[in-house]
Amino acid sequence: MEIDGGLPPESLAEALAGASAVITADGPAAHVAGAMGLRGIVVLPPDAPWQWGDRTEDTPFYPRLTTARSDRPDVWDGALQRISDLIATRLSQHGTAPPPRPVAPDQLLAETLDRVAPWLGGAHGPVECTPLAQGRRNLLFTIATPEGARLLRLPKFPPRRPDEHVIELHNMRRAAEAHVAPPVLYGDTLDGTLLTAPRDEVGALASDDLHDPAMASAAAGLYRHLHQTGGFRGRYDPMRRVEGLSRYLRRSGDSLFRRHDAERTLFEDVLAVLRANRVPRTSCHNVPVAKSFRGAVDTLALSGWEASGTDDPHWEVAALCARADLPAPVRDIYYATYLGDPDAPQACRLILWEAVTCWWRWMVAVDNLHDAPEDEDYQADADRWRARLDRRLEDSNFAKALEQARTYRHDGA
Repeated sequence: MEIDGGLPPESLAEALAGASAVITADGPAAHVAGAMGLRGIVVLPPDAPWQWGDRTEDTPFYPRLTTARSDRPDVWDGALQRISDLIATRLSQHGTAPPPRPVAPDQLLAETLDRVAPWLGGAHGPVECTPLAQGRRNLLFTIATPEGARLLRLPKFPPRRPDEHVIELHNMRRAAEAHVAPPVLYGDTLDGTLLTAPRDEVGALASDDLHDPAMASAAAGLYRHLHQTGGFRGRYDPMRRVEGLSRYLRRSGDSLFRRHDAERTLFEDVLAVLRANRVPRTSCHNVPVAKSFRGAVDTLALSGWEASGTDDPHWEVAALCARADLPAPVRDIYYATYLGDPDAPQACRLILWEAVTCWWRWMVAVDNLHDAPEDEDYQADADRWRARLDRRLEDSNFAKALEQARTYRHDGA
């Protein structure tokens, strides 16, 4: 039915009360429909007011409204085609079915399900949303849908940089095209809400899972493929982070750090050598921990792309080995899979980056202890990384790798 957009708000609300969806180019009618929680399409000119956002489809204030924008002033062909597509993909599939709602009442989750409903495989009514182990920055849920599980991420905090989620979403889509990340079904570049479709329902790995040679080899192959993928944006720069923490601890006068001052000099040399190798920055995930990997051996993929960017690729390969504490035989298989040749000249850099990772994690633990010296968990963390670092520094392969790396230069292979 057609409704006169010139009606006062209360009359508009009364007229819209029986509608299951709305298509309008009238601003007041769109705001009333959005406030009522109706599904709909708002037709906009290219210079639409700020409250409709600057994205192609989503609206910042009304999660159940979608926009169809014209490409040029007074040229509506593109907008009309988008309306036709949106009717087919977003409106017709829902009809009058009740919107998806979490089984356990949760307002934030309910509002988010409204936003991502078109990608929930026709799910409606009560939907099982299972919370997963939460990180410091995100809430994670597995959502059961008729088309399989979906993984939903809700950030707890605003982005640290204005373009953080823009870069993350761009990089994740590039990674998904290369089959090293799950397909991105929905991504909000303003608040970081993200919906993906895992390849299977196997959860995140634990460090012990990577002690299996087949799984370690699969992880190495995933990294190898990722580092051959171009087009990433942004940068993480692990060297700058390691050097910055070292300078901070030195200035703080921490007694535990000062007792190992010779190591600071050593690792300043190691980082200078690694930098002099002139290895080109490539696409990196930059969260080298076991739980970043999800799936079985043949469906493995990387999740959590907030830190992704272009960096030294060898750092994250070696860092995962150090953080998962791979046994020597598994480590050899892991590196051989990544390099393609266990005697490849760049193998020396992996050994050095392993030691740098252990030193970095030990410094993080020392910094935590400086603020909470009685914390037993921090002490255990410091002891664990101290043991891993000592083991690597005492290995004759470390000194040999450092000498080899002094003359290594990337040859473009």
